[in-house]
Amino acid sequence: MLIGVKFWQFYTSRTCQINVNLDNYIHVSFAIMEKLGVSFLKDQYNSHKLPEINEAAKRTKIRTGERVPQNPEAQIQNYLDRFTEIINREPQAVKAKMLRALKKVLYRSYIIEKNDIPESVFLLEQRLAREAGHGVVEITDDFIEQKSELIISQQKTSLDHWVDHLSSSDAETYPDWIKYWVFKSLLNMGKMEKKEDETEGETEVVFKKRTRSTAAASPVLNHAALAKTINVVKEAVGKIKIENTSVALNDEEFTKLSNTQNFSKIYSQFLAEAPEYSKEGLEEIRGRWKIYRRGSDADELVDSLKGYPLEWCTADYNTAQGQLDGGDFYVYYSFDTNGESKIPRVAIRMEGSNIAEVRGIAPSQEIDPYVPSVVEEKMKDFGEQGKEYQKKARDMKYVTEIEKKSKNGTLTRTDLRFLYEVDGHIKGFGYDVDPRIEELLTPRDRNADLITIFTDSQAQVAETQNDMNDETVLLLGDLFVENDIDLPSHLKYIGGSVHIGNNIPSIIAHKLIDVREELQLQRTSKTSTTSTTAKSQTNSSTREGELGLQRSSKTSMDSTTMKSQSNLSTRERHVLLQTISVTSTTSTTAKSPTNSSMWEREPQLQHTSKTSTTSHQQSQTSSSTREREVLLQHTSKTSTTSHQQS
Repeated sequence: MLIGVKFWQFYTSRTCQINVNLDNYIHVSFAIMEKLGVSFLKDQYNSHKLPEINEAAKRTKIRTGERVPQNPEAQIQNYLDRFTEIINREPQAVKAKMLRALKKVLYRSYIIEKNDIPESVFLLEQRLAREAGHGVVEITDDFIEQKSELIISQQKTSLDHWVDHLSSSDAETYPDWIKYWVFKSLLNMGKMEKKEDETEGETEVVFKKRTRSTAAASPVLNHAALAKTINVVKEAVGKIKIENTSVALNDEEFTKLSNTQNFSKIYSQFLAEAPEYSKEGLEEIRGRWKIYRRGSDADELVDSLKGYPLEWCTADYNTAQGQLDGGDFYVYYSFDTNGESKIPRVAIRMEGSNIAEVRGIAPSQEIDPYVPSVVEEKMKDFGEQGKEYQKKARDMKYVTEIEKKSKNGTLTRTDLRFLYEVDGHIKGFGYDVDPRIEELLTPRDRNADLITIFTDSQAQVAETQNDMNDETVLLLGDLFVENDIDLPSHLKYIGGSVHIGNNIPSIIAHKLIDVREELQLQRTSKTSTTSTTAKSQTNSSTREGELGLQRSSKTSMDSTTMKSQSNLSTRERHVLLQTISVTSTTSTTAKSPTNSSMWEREPQLQHTSKTSTTSHQQSQTSSSTREREVLLQHTSKTSTTSHQQS
């Protein structure tokens, strides 16, 4: 029993001594690290000469009556003590007041002034509107004011995130010199840019240097990336062996990165390696859609996006609230490593009941390569509107690609088929036709383009009707068709006007199926064409699809119509290029697929009865509303021209 008591006394005394020694070691180590940290700041910034350091020394003298020693370490430590006093002030009400004052000082020094916002910011908005098919959007004073307010709000909000975090209990374990280093570094970090490494399938994140004219918000705050960055620098400053915590860099690469002691480079590396956005993380596409209803508060939406390296402006509360006031907002969250749907991957913003935009997490807010199937499935919920949005997005993207390509390269046959709308109308997000199409077509050699689109060799092209032979596929000039004429068997496309009997000529690259059908109709029913034409004149509509023009009176307008064609814009002529063939679509539905190109249906010479003539007439009235509107515009132009010339 006595032996047991003595053993316990010995054990407890040794344990207490060990604990005291450990406490002393920790205290000494902490003190050493503080000195090393202060020395680190001096080397990093020559910080004892910084304005904020000198101002802190002046305030200390005023407050205590004592002058801070002039050596750099003492000056820096005095500033850190003052920094700690502000962020650790008690009670909380006083601390909040001090932080508000600190934020105001930071705003004055680091938030952009309206007059410093570069014009390129507004021109970018103008370019994006143009690429969406809205044409040239005027940059008004109101627009500049609203955009400037948004930029300033985003900068303040993102800076507040860092101030609040570094002054919270979550950052209590960070030494003061580390907090200063982090804060000083992020104030110099500008726009985040993502760069795709196509060979490795990884994304590199870099931050540009911030200047007085930088409009970008402060870097996104990712707690995991920040903690890893701080640990690396603490180990480097403390001369401790640095553990490679990167999942992408080898030991040599990681050591080289750590030795830079550059917050921006180290933080951006860990940000790019975030498990959520690594290649392995992105391959996980299971998750769920969440809808944020129109008019709801934006807090929940904004909170769900915090910490992720997104380029979405929705991460700003004021922006998000404005978007929710305009319509519902959908976000697709994929599973994180814990199996919870928390990783934002796709956003769908509505304006009223219409889809306004779809954004992803890849560079330039593109959809990342792993989730297109998720987006396509979701679009089914929106029915025809979903399909239409996807077509508009594809078309506008393709027009932008052609616009860039036409400046420095040659357009392919596929590009030209799209630009000339051979296989369907180009649709954009504007109310009118995308003006870029007209701008792209105007300077081009139309005949050369038609040859590229429709033929494989020069032997298949005829300049005039007299040049045609059995090999001719495309006639660039006008075609005059009489009842007794036989057309070359391979002829399929007309680049000029088509004259059938005494009818008004059709305009532009006519698909020959209509010519053959019309000729056959004239041969089998000599009176059908006359009666059809007379009837259509009475109804003020002359074969909307086949002839592409409209009667404005009962008198003949052959000559004035031909003259009016020269007044059509390039874009209008090429819209007509598609509408010409529409009349044959209805009557030949049973004989040719409805989804085939209106340019490339094989000739169908089966209108051999009065019944087929009737169906042909009925098909004229089934033209789409858009086609009718386009044709009415040309009627107005024709009428105006004829009156002026008379």
